[in-house]
Formats: sequence, structure tokens, C-alpha cells
Amino acid sequence: MVQLGRTQRYQPPQRNLYFWHRELEQAEECPKYIFSGGVRSGCDFTGKALPDFTDINFYINGSSPQGPLKPTYASLQIQNHVKPGTAEKLHLQTGPDMHLEIQWERPVGSVPGQCLEWEVEYSQEGPDGKITSQQIFTEEMNLTLPLNDDYRKSCVRVRSKLHKYCVNKGLWSEWSHPACHPEMKEVAPEPQWDMVPVYVYIATAIIAILVLSLCVGTVLKVFSIHRTGVYWDPGDCWAAQADSGGESADPGLQRTSTTEDHIRSWTASGNKVSGAHVCLCPPGSAEEVIPPSMKIVAPQPSPCSPS
Repeated sequence: MVQLGRTQRYQPPQRNLYFWHRELEQAEECPKYIFSGGVRSGCDFTGKALPDFTDINFYINGSSPQGPLKPTYASLQIQNHVKPGTAEKLHLQTGPDMHLEIQWERPVGSVPGQCLEWEVEYSQEGPDGKITSQQIFTEEMNLTLPLNDDYRKSCVRVRSKLHKYCVNKGLWSEWSHPACHPEMKEVAPEPQWDMVPVYVYIATAIIAILVLSLCVGTVLKVFSIHRTGVYWDPGDCWAAQADSGGESADPGLQRTSTTEDHIRSWTASGNKVSGAHVCLCPPGSAEEVIPPSMKIVAPQPSPCSPS
């Protein structure tokens, strides 16, 4: 049934967890609750010592706006839910008669050593790169295995769990790091060219293009002088006009294909203009000569200056 004009916010129930075992005089509350969505959903016993091989009783109750919750009871033994740590120290050495002697230390923790059983994975790599493996189970922390010269490398790793005489069902630990014979040496990777920043390539390419452009421009200019005997540069002529005290040519006048045609026509008439400058002078200039708007002048004095 839905009622309009009235809203009611749902408030999740508040749960409390208590535990007790025979070493406690009275029940204690969870030392650190685990929250999910703002609601208590578990208990973290990290840093709180709980005895092994002892029944631990848990009691969960709670309340809500609708009334108290039905309590829940549970009982368990910690050792049935223990995952051993990873074995970190694994030693290999070659013994007499071509045997590989293996020793390791039990993981750090409160798990009794006599309750651990071990699984040893022994892998061998053949000349063709094919790897063969075998699993060996033992309750000792040392093992001797045959070493075959036909294999390029032999590696061993171990893991542990609590055996059936101590727990109802054990949990396997993580595998240890492999130890190999001959010992594997880590080789530092060589720097790769693709690690060079992209901007270095871009900067190098830009510099190369600029240098190439300057070289090409210089070669073309020198080739033009030797081929026609004429070097034309309106900018130089305007500078010459300014130095001689005259008015500079109209900046709007630019070198065009027509200018080059006039130069070819002028030199074809037998005029010697080697080393001279070709200037664009304003129309109507006092020293205007044929062809129109063109002047062939010697470097000194400047012919582009007004008369």
C-alpha cells in the first residue's frame, strides 16, 4: 500500500557482534567493525589474538525502527580458516653424485610448524625449451632431487597448508618465488629508442629543414649570379636609395616574372651588367630607362637616387 503526501526514510538495522571463548571471562564486542554502505557488515580481528584449536562462539544481535532483530549464533575454530604465509627463504645447492639439495624455512606466523605440510613443484627445462614439472608432497623442510645434465635449467618453488591432523580442511598458501640452478641473473634492459621523447625528433626535424633551406637558397643565388651576371634584390636598391639621401622606392613594387623577363631582354641586347644591381624605380623617375620601371645600375654611386 502506497500513501501519498508522506515520505518515510528507510533506516538500516544496527548490528552488534560479540564473541567469547574459554579464555575470556565474559563476551567482548568486535574490536573493529567493517562497514559497507554505512552499515556494519563484518568484524576485523587484525591485532586481536584468537586461540587456535578452541571453539570461538559468535553472537550477533541488533535493532531497527521496526523492532529488535533475531539474534544469530555461530561457532568455529580459527585453524580451519587459516591460510599460512608464503615461504620466503628457499636455498638450493648441488650435492655429490649430481643431486640438488633444497632447504626452506617455514613462514612467519603463529601456525605450529608440526601442523604444516608442503608441496614442492620441481620444473626442468630441456634443450628444446620444453618444460617438465612434477609435484612432491612432504612434511619435511628439506628435499634432495636428482639433477640431470641434459636439462638447461632446474627450478623449485614451495607452498604449505595445515594438514588433516590439525584442521578439518586446510587452505594452501601462495607459492614462493622460484629458486633455480644454475642461478638466474637479472639483466638490465637496454634503453630503447622508442623511449626518446617525441619532441626531440620534432625539434631535430625542424632544425634540419631550416639548415637545408638556407643551403638551397645560397646555392640558387650563387648559381643565378654566375649564369646571368645579374643579381637582383629590390631590398638592396631601396637601402641604396636611402643611403644616398633619396626617397626609397614604393614598397608596393615587388619583383615579378615581368622583372625577370626585362632582365633577360636587357642582357640579350649586349649590355654588360655583371655585378650590377637591378632596381625597381618609381614610374616617372628622372633616371627612368628602357625597359619601363627597370634600372640597371652600378653599385657606386646609387642610380636609384633622385636626380
